[in-house]
Amino acid sequence: MFSVGTRHLAALRHRWKSFFALVSDPYRPERYYMRGPGPKWRAKYGHHRVTQS
Repeated sequence: MFSVGTRHLAALRHRWKSFFALVSDPYRPERYYMRGPGPKWRAKYGHHRVTQS
């Protein structure tokens, strides 16, 4: 089915993707941090803005 060249190309592509995923590190912790009060807090306390001191 697959020729030897096609298998080598697939293996090379797999190695390149693995290397790129390792180097680029897609995890961005700032995307998961809470950015302020949510809708439940606003329902309980109103729409008052919380200030940081």
